[in-house]
Amino acid sequence: MRLARKTRPEAMLRNLPREKQDAIIDYTDGRNGQKAHSLSATVEWLKPQGTITSLWALGKFRRGYLMREQLMNDEAVALELIKTCKENGWIKTAEQERKAGQQFFNRLAIARQDPTMWVRLQQAHFSEEKVKLEKKKLRLEMKKREEQAGEAGGGPQEPLLTPEERQRRIRQILGTE
Repeated sequence: MRLARKTRPEAMLRNLPREKQDAIIDYTDGRNGQKAHSLSATVEWLKPQGTITSLWALGKFRRGYLMREQLMNDEAVALELIKTCKENGWIKTAEQERKAGQQFFNRLAIARQDPTMWVRLQQAHFSEEKVKLEKKKLRLEMKKREEQAGEAGGGPQEPLLTPEERQRRIRQILGTE
C-alpha cells in the first residue's frame, strides 16, 4: 500500500499555471508596471485568491523561478552565439562548438561571480580531460602489447573462435541462448 505524500509547500506554487506564476513574480519583483512588494505582502495578496503559502515557500519558489528564467536566457544567448559563429565559419566542428560553449559559460560564471558555477564547470572540464588521458593511455598500452606480441610470435595470430562461435558464446554468457 502506498501512502499519499504531502506536497512540498514550494511545489504547490510551482504547480500553478504559468500565468499565475508570472503574476506572483510580477507582484513581488515589480515587473510589468507593478510596484515591488515584500514576500509577506505577497503572501497576504495570495490569500484572497485561494493560494495559501508561507514566506519560506514563497522565497524558495521565487529563487527557483528566477534561476529557471536565467538558465533559459543563458541557453538562448548560447544558442544564438553558436548559430552566429557557425554562420560566420568560426565554428566548423563539434569540438570547436563544445569549446565555444565552455568559454561562454566560463565567462558567465566569472561575470556573475558565481563560485559554485565555476567549480562545476571546471570539474566537468577536468573530467573530460581525464577521459581523454585514459583513452590515450589505453591506446599506448595496446600498442605496447601489440609490439610485444610481434616480437614474441612474429605477427598477429588468428582468433581461437570463428565469428559464429564468438556470437554463440556471447549469447551464452548473456543468457540469451
